[in-house]
Amino acid sequence: MKKHRTPGFAARLIIIISALMLTAILILGVIMVNNTRSSIKTLIQNRMLDISTTAADMLDGDVLGSLQAEDKGTPGYQQINDTLAVFQENIELEYIYCIRDLGSGEFGQEIPVVGGIMKEECSIIL
Repeated sequence: MKKHRTPGFAARLIIIISALMLTAILILGVIMVNNTRSSIKTLIQNRMLDISTTAADMLDGDVLGSLQAEDKGTPGYQQINDTLAVFQENIELEYIYCIRDLGSGEFGQEIPVVGGIMKEECSIIL
């Protein structure tokens, strides 16, 4: 008659330690993924802030503030448009457009630029 052997103490200990290690690895993996997401989000936000600050420093705010959509083709418009087009190419942005403070905490789109050409849909706000 064959005896049915149960795992010994060492085998049970190895199984328990393995399960604990697997659980610890899974928990640490989740923590690392969350930290990485947070870090990437912070890096992207800081990069966007740097880009928008640099673009703002390159533009004449008085000229930009006075422009309207009807000013397309005027020297002031062309100056702003050319500056943003060069900036866009060097930073490898797909879209750039300016935002005007409408007061009372409201902001509106102003003078969208894509590769130096007026365009309606934009995704990077400067």
